[in-house]
Amino acid sequence: MSSFTLKLIAISAMLCDHIGAILFPADISWRIIGRIAFPIFCFLIAEGAAHTRNIKRYLLRLSLFALVSEIPFDLADTGKLLELGTQNVYFTLTLGLIGIIAIRYFKKRWYFSAPIVLALAWLAQQIHTDYRWYGVLMIVFFYLAGTNKIAQAGAFIVPTQAYSIERTAKAYSGIEHVPAKDFISSMFKDVQQSALMGLVVIMLYNGKRGYNKPWVKWGFYLFYPCHLFLLYFIKTWVF
Repeated sequence: MSSFTLKLIAISAMLCDHIGAILFPADISWRIIGRIAFPIFCFLIAEGAAHTRNIKRYLLRLSLFALVSEIPFDLADTGKLLELGTQNVYFTLTLGLIGIIAIRYFKKRWYFSAPIVLALAWLAQQIHTDYRWYGVLMIVFFYLAGTNKIAQAGAFIVPTQAYSIERTAKAYSGIEHVPAKDFISSMFKDVQQSALMGLVVIMLYNGKRGYNKPWVKWGFYLFYPCHLFLLYFIKTWVF
């Protein structure tokens, strides 16, 4: 399938995820479907970086929409006009792209680019971007994997499992003497594990762009802030 199809799948899953998070928080089924969205977006960022004619403009677009999306994100997430405690996913995608730019700039001198990537992941953690370090590293790993399907699978699975371990550890925080089998069982029951369904979608990518018009490109960018604002409106004035 083309990158256009991947984008349609990703935004559809994202919409399900946010409907569940904002309107039906007690129904986990929405979130299970929605988990496949973010890894696909990470993959598309890496693909975009590999094929864009101007990576600086690409970075500028992501940065611009990170700023544009912050108020809709904060309204949908907290009900406040501006909440600096968390940042929207465009910030995560932007940091991941900066990591790719560092890798491209230093080329084979990984001893320069690796600390920059780790610093970006740390920054995402500190400013509480959506998905934090997990997103930054997954974007970079996808870029490094290139077109190798096995490497792409590793770029997907390794950070996803690490993220589930972190989430499970937080769930057990403050509880002493947790049996290993209980921890492992909880880790594999973590909702983030359902993100692995997105791997099937990514493996079906054929390397082609597909339908590509300017309005489509900008429509995909605008969908994120617009749908968040719409869901906030529905939650506030309809529910």
